[in-house]
Amino acid sequence: MPLRRICVGVLFLCISLSSVVVPAQVSHLVPPTFEAFVQENAEVAIAQKQIGPFFLLHFPEETEKINEIKIIRHLSTESFIVKTKLPFAQLRENYPLVLPVNDLWKLSPSLLERWERSNKTGKRDYLVKVDSFNTFKLKLQDWNALSNSVKATNTQTQSVLFHTDQKTIEKYILSSSLVYFIDQHLALPIEERSIEGLDLSLNNISTVHGLYPHLDGSQTRVSIKENSFDPQDIDLRGRELPSDLKDKLLATHATNMATLIGGAGNSFHNGKGVAINTVFSSSSFSNLLPDDDEYFQIDQILVQNHSYGLSIENYYGLEAMAYDEQTQRLPHLLHIFSAGNNGAGTSPAGPYMEISGFANLTGTMKMAKNILTVGALDSLARVPPSSSKGPAFDGRIKPELVAFGEDGSSGAAALTSGSILLLQQYYQSHYDELPSAHLLRAVLLNSADDLGVPGPDYTAGFGKLDLLGAIQTIEEKRYFIESLEDEQTKMFSINLPSQATDLKVTLAWSDPAASLNTDIALVNDLDIKMVGDQTGESYLPWILSTFPNVDSLSSAARRGEDHLNNQEQVTLSTTFDSSYTLIVTTKNSLVNRQAFSIAYEYKLPNQFTWLFPRSTDHVPTGKRKRLKWESTFQQPGQLSYKWLDRDTWITIAEDVPLNELQPLWSIPDTLAQIQLRMTIGEHEFLSDTITLSISPTLSLDLDCEDQSLLTWNPIPGAAGYQLYGMKTRILEPILSLTDTFAIIEKLEYPYQEYAVAAKLPNGKKATKSRSINLEFQSVGCYINNFLANLIEDRVEMQLTLGSLYEVTEIHFQKYEQGQFISLDQFPATSNLFYQTQDLSLRDGANIYRAVVFLQDGTSIISDEISLLYTSKDFLVFPNPTHRLDGISIITKVTEEIQFLLFDNLGRLVTRQDLLSPFEEVITELLTPGLYHYMILQNKKRRISGKILIH
Repeated sequence: MPLRRICVGVLFLCISLSSVVVPAQVSHLVPPTFEAFVQENAEVAIAQKQIGPFFLLHFPEETEKINEIKIIRHLSTESFIVKTKLPFAQLRENYPLVLPVNDLWKLSPSLLERWERSNKTGKRDYLVKVDSFNTFKLKLQDWNALSNSVKATNTQTQSVLFHTDQKTIEKYILSSSLVYFIDQHLALPIEERSIEGLDLSLNNISTVHGLYPHLDGSQTRVSIKENSFDPQDIDLRGRELPSDLKDKLLATHATNMATLIGGAGNSFHNGKGVAINTVFSSSSFSNLLPDDDEYFQIDQILVQNHSYGLSIENYYGLEAMAYDEQTQRLPHLLHIFSAGNNGAGTSPAGPYMEISGFANLTGTMKMAKNILTVGALDSLARVPPSSSKGPAFDGRIKPELVAFGEDGSSGAAALTSGSILLLQQYYQSHYDELPSAHLLRAVLLNSADDLGVPGPDYTAGFGKLDLLGAIQTIEEKRYFIESLEDEQTKMFSINLPSQATDLKVTLAWSDPAASLNTDIALVNDLDIKMVGDQTGESYLPWILSTFPNVDSLSSAARRGEDHLNNQEQVTLSTTFDSSYTLIVTTKNSLVNRQAFSIAYEYKLPNQFTWLFPRSTDHVPTGKRKRLKWESTFQQPGQLSYKWLDRDTWITIAEDVPLNELQPLWSIPDTLAQIQLRMTIGEHEFLSDTITLSISPTLSLDLDCEDQSLLTWNPIPGAAGYQLYGMKTRILEPILSLTDTFAIIEKLEYPYQEYAVAAKLPNGKKATKSRSINLEFQSVGCYINNFLANLIEDRVEMQLTLGSLYEVTEIHFQKYEQGQFISLDQFPATSNLFYQTQDLSLRDGANIYRAVVFLQDGTSIISDEISLLYTSKDFLVFPNPTHRLDGISIITKVTEEIQFLLFDNLGRLVTRQDLLSPFEEVITELLTPGLYHYMILQNKKRRISGKILIH
């Protein structure tokens, strides 16, 4: 579509296109040439008779707004699309700039970009926002062409989803004064990949598990919005809330996300998530709008995870507005979105169009202000190129956080959701109330570990999720919760311990929803600055350049007033004052009283904390793992370890830099317990007691009617083994053993899932094996498989055993003269596979079986296998036969073969083509007597004979 044509039809777009050349944080002011452009095109618009009820108005700050004017869309700080019944002439008398607009302003940027290029008759889904849902329903009754096009309605967002063509939308919907916004997504929502590995140490989640073992997600509830997870998964079983919104499709991705959020760790150590006792609900992402408030209220759900995305969409659409609105109604609910896996993509529209590597978040819902959008990190705390980057369409900082998600941002969002559940549990258990969403955002963003150059950026946001830091912020009450009215100022004092450094303060609030398709999403503009009480020095928050250029978007943050984001952060690496005052003011007139939260933290010198490994971590022997710690020491340290039962320390490395990437350590290949030590000058810091683990491989060898035999490989150095069974929701200890096998009496232990762990001499247990489900193991009662195959004139038999436990002999047997006789026999050895053959076949059925004899004299008998054989070309049997049993025919020839049966008078009673090596002839309708048969090949007799039928 030619640029000038867009400008004539949708004048606000020229503002956006012109504004991108203005410096950071003022780029959305009306350009000086805009009034001239409007005057040039006003007569054209009026001539088109597109007069009201929608106008483009320019409101200078000093202009008084009239009540009869309703602002529909913010274009800039002073320009708006409005709806009014006031005459055009009156508007021109009161406002310096008034222009009628056509209806194309209602289209989302992505839909507008392809509007004239689209197939007007092809049917697609159109999402329409209306002014009054009830009024619009009455209007729909007059539009017969749309009567069957309504796919869904949403009274909460006052929206309608149509499945129709563009021509119909143009004729009825676009021109309706009741319609404010029309959108169309190019792609369906898709899961943004699951992760292959799991590292709970990178975001200090395993550290929290070790230091706060009571934090397990109890009394919390989380919703997963995508396809359905598997409620029978061993790590999730028994923790699903019934949900009418659940998708019918079970998906591995959803199960993985639930496992990361709160897996119980029954399957293996990497099946343990963040909040192991949380309860899950499922909601389908076929509806991209927020679920109804009642869904969250009834089941007391306070976190919803969204690990899915669409194509790149850079505008404030209906979904973004709806999620911001929901936070206003449900102030304790926090939505977590994955940033996306399109980090190399470019935005197809908007101010950041075609800028490679930036502004590529996947879906307009991620443009919301009151959510958390989370990007991915690899195991070295690097943002991979595939992780989607910011900024949002208006220059806001996105993503806000990054977390571990080595194969995609899905897992990063899930780990963040699980972490928020633990924060909610901690807060509620200590203060007997729920934390607001803006408090959680303030705490999480403030405690995040900054990555790269100082300050936030469009790649990692405010930094790497640090659950330990967030918990400690709440534990030490390093936060304020307050609210502001118009023209108010609130001040807060922070007193610092001596030698404190790296002071960081974050302000966050849940901002009211902006108007659809707005150029600036921020509504209530709060500002924070920090002032030193002794020096009087003031410090502003960090802001980023919003200029649409790769170099500008990559540039480091600088201090300034933030008029875009509803979270602001001030940091000071070196503190010159013992106390600071935080001043919060309002930049504009507030829509309503605005609640907000402030979180702060600082560091003290000569502090050291072990992060990995902790006592709760899986530490495999013989592997290389990266040790992790936090330190404020400036000098290097000496790293060493010792066996728990010895006093000698063994040096790992000298002169270890404490504030750089921590070293890889080759873990000793021994089942044992150790401690790590960091020596820094005169200071010593000991780790938890750490168990070096070797996990056995558990298998089911026997599955008999009343018993099962479980076996596992011996672990060098193990003093014994602990067997676990899945009684209800978690694996629990059931048997302590010294052998490498266990006989499970099914009446006593009626469980399906089992795991085993090696025990150390001091009784401590290593990491459990992978669990197995007995129901899914292809194992029988001693006999796993018995086969007998006819090969030319011999039968080959094979027997595979599950176990040789108490086995003495193995026999291969054949049915002869009314009984089974042994053809071959073998003593039990270390072999589980036996075979033999039979060369003495008889015409007719040859029946075989295998028998396993045990020490107590009992025998285990396989199923019988019957093989039909003939040494001739044709065999007719049995003779005589009973009329109910019929006649069996074995033939080595199957081309043009017929079987004829005649009665004693020579009359043909049966004719049957022989199409396979074995055929049966039905005789139940024949009378008993002597019959004659004949077999023809190519209509020539091959054999004939008599057969007696009783």
